[in-house]
Amino acid sequence: MDVPVTEGALLIEAVAGAPADQAGLRGGQRQVRVGNSILPVGGDIIIALDGEPIASTRDLTLYLDTRTQIGQTIRVTFIRDGQEFTLPATLTERPRD
Repeated sequence: MDVPVTEGALLIEAVAGAPADQAGLRGGQRQVRVGNSILPVGGDIIIALDGEPIASTRDLTLYLDTRTQIGQTIRVTFIRDGQEFTLPATLTERPRD
């Protein structure tokens, strides 16, 4: 998929109004076929939260579930277009649907 890192959590979609969107993170910008699947690619790749390395989506979920709370502002480090950036994101409750 031509990504500049081997570990991290690819952001597939930044839902309008959600913390990722409000922080300025971007989801996939195009689609590619991998085998029998079509996947969105080109989104930001999250590589750290508050300086803690994120190697996978599982790491991302585990960190958010066990080390953060609603209303907290965290630092999100990500790769976009081959460059590393860090932005603050204030966490909100996940929608129920």
